[in-house]
Amino acid sequence: MEYVGDRLFNLSYMRHTETWFEIFRDLSIDKCLETIQNFITSCHKNIIKEIHIHAIGFIRVMEIVE
Repeated sequence: MEYVGDRLFNLSYMRHTETWFEIFRDLSIDKCLETIQNFITSCHKNIIKEIHIHAIGFIRVMEIVE
């Protein structure tokens, strides 16, 4: 999640190439968390056995700068 101002965030994920890929822009914090929850639920339903959460975790929290 990257804070972009006015209480909005962009949501990205890290590809296997270790580069960040933005998938959603200008979401509220609640919508970001809902999107992540839905993704994890979807993965579980599709029998993905393991989701690796490294160091900072699944979400890269960017420094908030205004």
